[in-house]
Amino acid sequence: DGTILRSMHYALGFHSSILGFNMGNLGFLTDCRISELIPSVSLLLKGKFQVEKRMLLDISVLRNNERIVHQPALNDAVIYKGELSRLISLKLYSNKRYVYETRCDGIITATPTGSTAYSMSSGGPIISPNMDAFIVNPLNPHVLSIRPMIFNAEDTLHYKLEEPHSSTVLQIDGINVIQLLPKDKVTIKCSAKKMSFIKLSHRTFYQILRKKLKMGNI
Repeated sequence: DGTILRSMHYALGFHSSILGFNMGNLGFLTDCRISELIPSVSLLLKGKFQVEKRMLLDISVLRNNERIVHQPALNDAVIYKGELSRLISLKLYSNKRYVYETRCDGIITATPTGSTAYSMSSGGPIISPNMDAFIVNPLNPHVLSIRPMIFNAEDTLHYKLEEPHSSTVLQIDGINVIQLLPKDKVTIKCSAKKMSFIKLSHRTFYQILRKKLKMGNI
């Protein structure tokens, strides 16, 4: 999955679709096993495939009213406290309406595709990838009533950092992108672009979940 996340930027640049082969562990984003390489290429050349489109995040960072970061994400964007043990304090707004303020280790904003990644490991819900929605999942919030929430993909989310410290970072799809400073505003919305994946198999999302996560009978 990490390889596919890195290749996403190239695929978007060339308006191409991705066909992934699992050579690692879980491989949620891969449709085929490496042992299926030859028959899969044969099906691809014969045009016997479908294209599945996945929602992307559009992430911006404003500092002193200047946009210093603008990137897409397939899985998630994470505001994280970094190396220091002290909590960070941030405020969340949806469509400029105040939602809550929390002190926490960080906060994840995930797509349905990313719902089976870091967000799931942190107790967030799993969302079918054919939906368009955001998961907002705080990491170890100091107030127990602050729980994961799901927002409509038409919403625009704003995060204002009230008390970041020297190691607070913004991670996009697992990569540290920028160190965040006090009063930085992180804006996340649904991207106008979608990521296209080639699907050769007839395995459903739920079959993949059962197999990868050993959820009940396979």
